[in-house]
Amino acid sequence: MPRAPLVEPGTFAATEDLWLRVQLLLAETSQRLGDYHHLLDEKRDQTVREAGQHLIASREADELSAALVEELPRLGIPGCHVAVHPTVLGEADPGPDQVRVLLAYEQGARREATGEPFPSTSLTPYPIDRSGPYSIIAVPLSVVEGPLGFVLFEIGPRIGWVYEAMQEQISSGLRGVLFVQRERRALAAVEDARHHLELAHAELEQRVVERTRELAEANRILVEQIAQRELAEQRQASLAAQLRHAQKMEAIGRLAGGVAHDFNNLLTVINGNTDYLLRTLDPDDPHRPDLDDIRYAGERAANLTDQLLAFTRQRVLHPGRIDLNQTVGNVQTMLRRLIGEDIELTATLPPDVAPVWADPGQLEQIIFNLAANARDAMPEGGRLHIETGNVRLDGGATGRLVDVPPGDYVLLRIRDSGIGMDEAVQANVFEPFFTTKPPGKGTGLGLATVFGVVAHSGGQLDLSSAPGAGTTIDVYLPRAQGATAPAGPPVASAAPAAPGRGSETILLVEDDQRVRAVTRRSLVQYGYAVLEAGDGLDALRIFQAHPGPIDLVITDVVMPRLGGPQFIKLLEEVRPGNAVLYISGYTDGYISRERLTGETVALLKKPFSEDGLLRRVRELLDLHVTDQV
Repeated sequence: MPRAPLVEPGTFAATEDLWLRVQLLLAETSQRLGDYHHLLDEKRDQTVREAGQHLIASREADELSAALVEELPRLGIPGCHVAVHPTVLGEADPGPDQVRVLLAYEQGARREATGEPFPSTSLTPYPIDRSGPYSIIAVPLSVVEGPLGFVLFEIGPRIGWVYEAMQEQISSGLRGVLFVQRERRALAAVEDARHHLELAHAELEQRVVERTRELAEANRILVEQIAQRELAEQRQASLAAQLRHAQKMEAIGRLAGGVAHDFNNLLTVINGNTDYLLRTLDPDDPHRPDLDDIRYAGERAANLTDQLLAFTRQRVLHPGRIDLNQTVGNVQTMLRRLIGEDIELTATLPPDVAPVWADPGQLEQIIFNLAANARDAMPEGGRLHIETGNVRLDGGATGRLVDVPPGDYVLLRIRDSGIGMDEAVQANVFEPFFTTKPPGKGTGLGLATVFGVVAHSGGQLDLSSAPGAGTTIDVYLPRAQGATAPAGPPVASAAPAAPGRGSETILLVEDDQRVRAVTRRSLVQYGYAVLEAGDGLDALRIFQAHPGPIDLVITDVVMPRLGGPQFIKLLEEVRPGNAVLYISGYTDGYISRERLTGETVALLKKPFSEDGLLRRVRELLDLHVTDQV
């Protein structure tokens, strides 16, 4: 007979199902318990933060004690004794290691303070009576200025970082109380001093009226100095940085100007002899290509020295009243060709922009140089935006140039979306020959030229940039005032027509013997009679000793013993109305636009071509003859 099964079929399945349900309930209960503890921790953290805010907001010792009484129950701390050095409360120092009770709190009640100092080694002057076991933690109270005292916490149900947090909050609160006490003592001292001053003033008013006025004036100045001190300190750092930069740029400018002067004299000799050989050689001479290469290199070198002179502010500018918006509009087509099709060019040109006072050619060079620099910063394409507007610079305005007077200016802003610059590059970006481009990709004179032209024009220049954030350069140009001033005679340039010959007498004054020889040869070959002098003093003697007329004076500007402008001034006293052609590659501030007034006074920049020299000489002589008729 078969035996009956011990367990009914299906019983194991029911048991497994019940076991899985129990496991799920246990997991859910554990999750909810974790959530509860998380919420409990957040609530505790919030309670501590709120207590800390309450304590830190206290500005009085009693206010701090009252705040502690309110917050300790919330934190579950059954007892707390706070003892501080009496000096924290503005009291006299009773001696070393002496403290006074600020708060004695036990079991939800505040005990009456003894008010008497006691040794800090005693921890508390009150007996602590408990029916059962208890734990107390003593922690110091201190701030940056030094120790403040200590606090005793009776350990409650909450343990851990809450006591450390309350230690920091009580220290911060006491620091605020200490600060208020110090402020009050300072104010009391000021009030006491003022009271004594008023008494002294009342007693001595009749005898020292003048002295009282001096003290009152000194007090007024002192109050003003205190009120302006913060602003002055902020500006001092900015002005010091500007001054250091200006001094560095001035030193670089002087060095660059001196190099340009010597280099232009050398280029005058090189280019002059090259022109002479090209003019005398047959068109099919095998040496002619070599001379063409020399002439091309000389022209490139002359362009570099011209940019150096722009940086050193030794160009003679011919400023006038210019519509900046119209200038930007006129060059936009050329700018698009310059920057390429992968860069978007946009402009914001408000119609109310005031006219500027600047040299038109130099203004266009500023725009082209800044656009070219922005193009090189966007090798993968980008956006170039030009903006104009009216601005006013106050006395606190910052920039790359110092001693820029406050007033009304016109802003020319050029912003690109390129790679930007770090602070190290920004500190040197306006120096000549400084470049971050690979060798052969740039001269490092583009932004240096902009710096020199803006400074020479009486404007301001500023730059803001960051790596990956593009670059913005702000150019501030002075607004035009009144009517348009005469532009003055332009600097000579070569003309396509061949120069005419002549037979007049010319006095050539040049301290560089090679430049003088090249210039003399060109003049003599075209029929002119040439008298030579090495400086202004020799030229005066030759002029006075020459029996015949001297039709034109060609003189260098910077020379030893007596420079060109000084020589011409003395010459005008002897015989006024002379035709004068200044030749110079570096004026060093000796010549300005005012010295070039008149049709028979002009400037020819070194290095000049033979054709340019002869054509300008012929023009001045013809104008001089016309003036005398």
